[in-house]
Amino acid sequence: MGTGMAEMDGPHWAFSLAVYGREDVPGACLRLQDGIGLDVNVLLLALFFAGSRNGTITAGTIATADAEIATWRTEVVVALRRLRILLKDGPPGAPRPATNELRAGIKSAELSAEQIEQAWLAGWFADHVGAGAAATTPDDFATVARCVAGYYAGQEASTLASELLAAADVVARAASAELSGKV
Repeated sequence: MGTGMAEMDGPHWAFSLAVYGREDVPGACLRLQDGIGLDVNVLLLALFFAGSRNGTITAGTIATADAEIATWRTEVVVALRRLRILLKDGPPGAPRPATNELRAGIKSAELSAEQIEQAWLAGWFADHVGAGAAATTPDDFATVARCVAGYYAGQEASTLASELLAAADVVARAASAELSGKV
């Protein structure tokens, strides 16, 4: 991990929970995560820093942030997620009621791992993202979300499939509304 880790329960975490809790956002995030391997934490932190810290977010920023946390994401977050999903219906031969408590514990550990990743990324963004014009409009946030999605898809944002653009825009609108105080 990098040395510039932010507080675990900092404003970035409150923002991420609030955005993720908005209507249609969880489904949009899952479409991006499952469709192009997008790291939802990177997306949420990019939107947070673009809107609240006047951070300039580019594909290069996203690539470097992604490289910073790739091992943690793969070896910890994704490993916990896979195990949690496996236990959803219980592995063959295991009764589901017996695995529910274990699955709940793994889900809690997965959320803790996500929170650690967020604090790590928040520290990284604070140390490495240059100042620029703040994202203030829904279109500004959409530009950032599409940049992140384009990076993970390995293509220009303008060439993304319409369902991926729509998913990125759902998260961008929620981030814009959250930072502007709109319900």
